[in-house]
Amino acid sequence: MICLSLSHNSASGLAELVELYSARADILELRLDLLPNPSEFDFQTVSALNHPPLIFTNRKASEGGGYRGEERLRIDLLKQAAASGADFVDIEYSTRQDLRTDLLERAKETNTKVIISYHDFEKTPEEMFLLELFKDMSDTGADIAKIVTMAQSPLDFLNFKPVFIESRRRSMPVIAFCMGEKGKFSRIFSLFLGSFLTFASPHSSSNTAPGQIPIEGMKKILELIEPLSSS
Repeated sequence: MICLSLSHNSASGLAELVELYSARADILELRLDLLPNPSEFDFQTVSALNHPPLIFTNRKASEGGGYRGEERLRIDLLKQAAASGADFVDIEYSTRQDLRTDLLERAKETNTKVIISYHDFEKTPEEMFLLELFKDMSDTGADIAKIVTMAQSPLDFLNFKPVFIESRRRSMPVIAFCMGEKGKFSRIFSLFLGSFLTFASPHSSSNTAPGQIPIEGMKKILELIEPLSSS
């Protein structure tokens, strides 16, 4: 699946993007943390729209996000998203455990899937670190683990091989790839190794993370690769 990551400088503008791009991706990610005032976002209005599944993300600054407010308020917005019928919410593995548990409990009440995420914007750790990290993330009670790292070399993506193997063994979905120019290819090839989804941008000037590929370009590449992968 391709998830289109959306951001805007106003809450109403972000809601309009949901309508604009609903037919172009399998899933939409709404980056609440990149709004000037995330608390202004109208969850109920967006939930009433005809749209594909939505991921609500309110990324904290220490993991590359834009949210710099109080932690409890940050998580409260994700709880509001779950209460409005969100399909997925994304919470960082590094989030304080009591707040993380609070969100997990709320999400269970609303049948919202929880993506627990980890980001390294400097490097890609070694295989064993990534494997043990995935095991720990699997034990939190979340539904999907997301591990995204920065590529210093195109070969860094190979460090995720044990993670994909363990994901299948545990039946725990994983999203795993590398960021940056040297990790671009991994955003596509991760799908063929079992990544639950990959992220794309609406166009080249609207990336929400380093190395994102515009969605139309990604679709064209996948159209070329998929026949080869099944032959």
